[in-house]
Amino acid sequence: MTITFQPESKLMQALIEVLEHEQKILVSNDIIAIEMLMDEKTQLLQKINAASQARYRALQAKGYAPSEVGMEAFIQSDNNLQDKNTWINFQRLLTLAKELNRVNGVLINRHFNRNRETLNDLQGNHSARMIYGANGQHAVTGYSGSSLIV
Repeated sequence: MTITFQPESKLMQALIEVLEHEQKILVSNDIIAIEMLMDEKTQLLQKINAASQARYRALQAKGYAPSEVGMEAFIQSDNNLQDKNTWINFQRLLTLAKELNRVNGVLINRHFNRNRETLNDLQGNHSARMIYGANGQHAVTGYSGSSLIV
């Protein structure tokens, strides 16, 4: 059984492209496009998971731990410079994908909060919102726009 991570690298590059596209869609607030992109993202994540599991099985068959720690040990013992470079590149791609996913999560959370506030306003739930007044103190503003210093 051969230990390989080239398929994962290609899949990770495809995921990064999807995450970058997702970010552009989130910024433009195109909800329909987001929904369509979710299927592609889910399929890619499933393929990445399957490729990782295959790599873990190959590592275990060669006597290494079926984990990233085992992969690091394999890479250290491997004399193939191309494998080492591909692994380093894969780790960079993984770091980039995690950061893109984190930023997209922040954007999604902002949309969620804005939608929740709008829905509350439409339902007549004019709960007070905390903001800071000109003097730096918390000022509570309700639906009427008047404020109260707390």
